[in-house]
Amino acid sequence: MGAGDGSVLSEALALTAKRGRVVVTNIHPASEMTASMNMFDLTLMEKQVVGSLFGSGNPRYDIPKLIGLYREGQIDLDNLVTKEYTLEQVNEGYDDMRSGKNIRGVMIYD
Repeated sequence: MGAGDGSVLSEALALTAKRGRVVVTNIHPASEMTASMNMFDLTLMEKQVVGSLFGSGNPRYDIPKLIGLYREGQIDLDNLVTKEYTLEQVNEGYDDMRSGKNIRGVMIYD
């Protein structure tokens, strides 16, 4: 579950297979701290609900490691970029993102 309110948790759990896992990656709105779910489905179908913050990564370790892999050519990030924008084109970048013209735009600072 990547988006939505607490009511989506119940729907995600219902769509999850036996012994499956629902990973909650955000809370929206932040004021909503509770969610309802079918405890019968959770228990008898052996499902799991877990939380994850930034993929449970360690930025101090992971970012330098990923940069190293990129520089060694082991990770191809360049082909993931759909369009580059200058700082002056920031509004165009947001407009393109909202309209679906780009998937992953990158801001270039020169």
